[in-house]
Amino acid sequence: MISPTSFLQRYPREALFFLVASFINSSGSAFMWPLTTLYVHTILQRSMTEAGFVLMV
Repeated sequence: MISPTSFLQRYPREALFFLVASFINSSGSAFMWPLTTLYVHTILQRSMTEAGFVLMV
């Protein structure tokens, strides 16, 4: 079994930093989709179907 410390020591520090930054970036992007949908539906008074279509395009 591989211990977490040996896993972390196997890769350069920059690579681990990149993985953490990528995870944070992906999480932030995932939160933007529902917020954009709610904005289009609530503020712009468009249907949820139109909001979903706009996001798909």
